[in-house]
Amino acid sequence: MEGAITAQRVKQAAREQMEELVALRRYLHENAEPSMEEKTASALVRQEAQRLGLPWESVGEYGVVVTLKGRREGRCICLRADMDALRLTESETNLSRRREVISKNPGVCHACGHDGHTAALLVAMRLLTRWRDRFDGTVLFLFESGEELPGTIPEVSAMLRDRKPDRLFALHVWNELESGKICIDAGPRMSGGGGLVYEILGKGGHGSAPAAAVSPIRPAVQIASMFDEMRLTAVDPADVNVISVNLLQAGSASNIIPETARVGFSFRYYEPRYTTGIRERSARIVENVAAAYGCTSSLVQDLRLDPVYNDEGASALARGSAQKLFGKDCLVSAPAWAACESMGSYLSMVPGCLAFVGIRNEAVGSGGLHHNPLFDIDEEVLPACTALHIQVALDTLQSEGELT
Repeated sequence: MEGAITAQRVKQAAREQMEELVALRRYLHENAEPSMEEKTASALVRQEAQRLGLPWESVGEYGVVVTLKGRREGRCICLRADMDALRLTESETNLSRRREVISKNPGVCHACGHDGHTAALLVAMRLLTRWRDRFDGTVLFLFESGEELPGTIPEVSAMLRDRKPDRLFALHVWNELESGKICIDAGPRMSGGGGLVYEILGKGGHGSAPAAAVSPIRPAVQIASMFDEMRLTAVDPADVNVISVNLLQAGSASNIIPETARVGFSFRYYEPRYTTGIRERSARIVENVAAAYGCTSSLVQDLRLDPVYNDEGASALARGSAQKLFGKDCLVSAPAWAACESMGSYLSMVPGCLAFVGIRNEAVGSGGLHHNPLFDIDEEVLPACTALHIQVALDTLQSEGELT
């Protein structure tokens, strides 16, 4: 049995897997699958686990968690990658050139980088399995389904409660950072999110006889306008990052008064305690305005996502791992990202952190906005993603004393 695995060896081994990393990422990109439909990606993970002789179990319909045990019992760390793509048609070019790979599934593409996340973690799983007789403890490899919806938070949360890992780590490629830069700041890193959709019920009728009907459109429009004003009148701008009215649906023809209308908005925040006021205020607006127009109302959707808070101790350890691999100049600080991530829910249960890995590189045309047809990643960062997963796992499992 050889000695401890050095960071230099981890970095070198990950770099040696460059060809395989690119092949895996491009296979996943070509076979992009939307949230909760990741059949191909799930099958790839399960086949790889079986090839490596590792036990796996389903988390939801297509999510997979694979278990790797070291030479002796010890700590447990969970490493997560998300697998789903978006219902979006990508451009044949990125910011500066024709793409290396295009999705074969019409209207579905990886426009957020999850193909790179999955490829990097698959190769990390291979290398850590190769080295399993050189570390103590357990590594859980979580390949998450439906992160974009998010669709499997209850199932993943149940798995985490059952397996009780000591630490949780994930990374997300980020267009705001240059390739080669990594941000693992502690504290709030991504916003929490809420989404509320209300249905307004009136009385349908013919467009020629509005007095005989009760149109839900008028109150819905009024409600949408008042939702839009909540950002200025109902909350402190320092508390809630965004309130955005995004849904107003009613009718099917110009001569039919519809029976129902729907209106909804989303909001982003870093302090969960402020969301109660938004929900209470919006409920009062809907109830009172609908009643004033002779309609009734109901809440039909209430989406809640926790903000991502990086644990101080876990972030410090991961920053140390990154410095071992790439030197102190790789680390940068960056503002929190006003997007949502299912990791927020998991980090409220298990101490850990989410790292941002830069992918902006003008030479290859990467760095377009996430969830945009021009989004693309710099494949040169894939070995760094793999190495960071491995080093964080090893440093967590091999650290002395209590984890802080």
